[in-house]
Amino acid sequence: MAILIIMAAFVVFVGMGLISWRISERLVRQRMLPLLQRERALAAAPHGLVVTDTGPDFPVVYVNRAFEKITGYSALDMSGQNCRILSGTDRDQKGLQELRKALREQRDCRVLLRNYRKDGTPFWNDLFMSPVRNDMGRVLQYVAIQQDVTEREQTARRLATESSVIRALAESPSLFEAAPRILQAICESQEWDLGTFWRLDPRANTLQCVDQWHPTDMELRDLENFLREVTFSRDMGIPGHVWEKAEQVWLPDLTKDNRFPDASLAVQAGLVSACGFPIANRRGLQGVLVFYSRRIWPLSKNLLLLMVGTGQQISQYMEREKIEIEQKEITLLERGLAEFMGEGLIAMDRDGYCIYINATAGRLLGHPPRTLLGQSAHEILHSFSNGVTCDTTRCPILLSLQSVKSYHVDDSLAVFRRKDRDLLPVAYTTSPIIGGDLIQGVVITFVDASARRAEVEKIKAALAEKEEELARIQRVLSEPKRVKDETHPSEELLEKIRKLLG
Repeated sequence: MAILIIMAAFVVFVGMGLISWRISERLVRQRMLPLLQRERALAAAPHGLVVTDTGPDFPVVYVNRAFEKITGYSALDMSGQNCRILSGTDRDQKGLQELRKALREQRDCRVLLRNYRKDGTPFWNDLFMSPVRNDMGRVLQYVAIQQDVTEREQTARRLATESSVIRALAESPSLFEAAPRILQAICESQEWDLGTFWRLDPRANTLQCVDQWHPTDMELRDLENFLREVTFSRDMGIPGHVWEKAEQVWLPDLTKDNRFPDASLAVQAGLVSACGFPIANRRGLQGVLVFYSRRIWPLSKNLLLLMVGTGQQISQYMEREKIEIEQKEITLLERGLAEFMGEGLIAMDRDGYCIYINATAGRLLGHPPRTLLGQSAHEILHSFSNGVTCDTTRCPILLSLQSVKSYHVDDSLAVFRRKDRDLLPVAYTTSPIIGGDLIQGVVITFVDASARRAEVEKIKAALAEKEEELARIQRVLSEPKRVKDETHPSEELLEKIRKLLG
């Protein structure tokens, strides 16, 4: 009987155990299912996820697949590691300082970090970090969500750089003054550590470094001095290599490239990558920009767009600068010729008002040239002391404003009024200024005709006197008998004819 009781009790006990186990299994499944679902969701999340413990050095306890894809580090690589491994030796970033402060204060933070993949290539990491607390408020773990925003950041930096370059060119009177600002803008926004601007010397056919920029905390004295003193011909040094290729050049690892002397010195200074691009216009190569970095940045679409765009902006500026210089030289030459030419010159606009008077015109008219500016050219020249002016419907000065015809006037009636109201005999020409198929004004050139006209009058008087003398001689020869009591004309006539002919 006792045995039956014991067996029945055992059966009941086993049955109850099985029931309890089944109930426990169901409860565990019910509790674990959300955790498993959460794990799968985190593993499939598009952004990188990192979970760290609160122990010493914040060791990593979990990373998802997106983290592995972004960084190149596997979950095994990261297990027990601190996330500073992603920063490499680049640990002075402002974002890292903010992240460390947030960890000390056990609070949320969001920072932009320059991180490095397992193969050493940098990327921009938009990181959000938050502490996980229990019901008592105690921090149990830290969760960080990371997003690779390299493309977004590079695009924003490229647009900002292009804007800075345009502003520097617009606000600077010359490229020489704009160059330092351009180099600084590109270096700071694109994470380059040294920028150099090389200009072509067309007479020596060499490139010479005319400006450099680097952060003040970098010691690059040897490299700076070398670049300042050296000149590169085509295909010599990185600038000459850019010149030879006539396109953008990307040198991702200078430690593996010993073709260029400047590259060797750059590596000694800790600069391991470089890029360069030409500045050229229709006249050919004008210069080269070369940048060096302590990091090996991968070549990207945004960097290529920046190099092409910046090169075009600077080359267009140089073209405009060249044209302006040439135009100023031409203007100075023309102004110099106009000022010191022997003819008086007056330019008037299409309304007939003086816009330019050279020194000769002022001297001939007796006016300081600046006092005539803005006055009516017709009234200045053709308003006489007796109140009489030339016929406005026939005045060559006014007619030139109405047609494209030039007029030349050189007769006894051609006179201009001087400041002292005296009349100045002149010979003058009016020439319309045509611009865009419209008459923009008239240029009047004139000379003092007083001496020439006085000489003409003198010659006319001498000829008249000779004609009168010849007429008298002809009368004597034709009517000798009517001239009584006169000396025989033969010797006298001969002497007068000699004088007339001689």
